[in-house]
Amino acid sequence: MTWEGLYVALSRVKYSDHIRLAIKRNNRGTMEYISNLSKNKYTDWFFRGYGRVVDVDGRERRWNRALARKAAMFKTTRQKGKKTSTANKRSRIN
Repeated sequence: MTWEGLYVALSRVKYSDHIRLAIKRNNRGTMEYISNLSKNKYTDWFFRGYGRVVDVDGRERRWNRALARKAAMFKTTRQKGKKTSTANKRSRIN
């Protein structure tokens, strides 16, 4: 079981009464691995892209690409402004 798999399973359940755990021979120690699960780096970067805007239900809803890129430590290579084609650059040189 992965963190992502558990997240998907729990996020699809409509009512908490519908959640069932398989415990081996009534030994609750078999569930300890759940508390040790962690997100992989890509999932972590994605979730860090959510801002602090909270909706009426108290849930965070707004995803911000810049925050996710910052969490992943991606460099911004795009420059703002008008793009010029190579043909235009050549005509300026001549």
